[in-house]
Amino acid sequence: MASFNLADYQTVQERIDLFRTSFSQGRIVNKIVHIDDHSIIVECSIYLNATDELPTCVDLAHEVKDASPVNKTSWVENCATSSTGRAISLLGGPFSPKGKRPSREEMSKVERGNKATQVTTKDIQNATTLSDLNDLWSRAVDSGDSVKLISDFTARKKALGG
Repeated sequence: MASFNLADYQTVQERIDLFRTSFSQGRIVNKIVHIDDHSIIVECSIYLNATDELPTCVDLAHEVKDASPVNKTSWVENCATSSTGRAISLLGGPFSPKGKRPSREEMSKVERGNKATQVTTKDIQNATTLSDLNDLWSRAVDSGDSVKLISDFTARKKALGG
């Protein structure tokens, strides 16, 4: 697994601020191109001038509802932010330092995923408090195990009085 330093990546807000400073007449346009009960895809188009008919850069982002704690409530916003950061990075230069196309937010997801370890039924059964169970749930979501373990979590939560 490759290692990386989050400090090497810009936040999306840093990219937006730099874009606004560099292209005061520019436009950032987000459009939902797919949404259903489980996932969303947002397209972001970057226009350097207000009068441009065609965008200079376009990129997409995809998010899955409930794939992380933040996506439980803000999956649409998270996807729009990701697509914006990715599209601005295509301008290159100061918008994508050292060729780092992903934003710091996107790389934070990778870092959480790298740290996530697989949750087992035994782990769930050994949880002694609802707080422990919630921590396990977060780990299971980050590692992609939450769907297959939902019945184990539900049963243990009931047993703990939740």
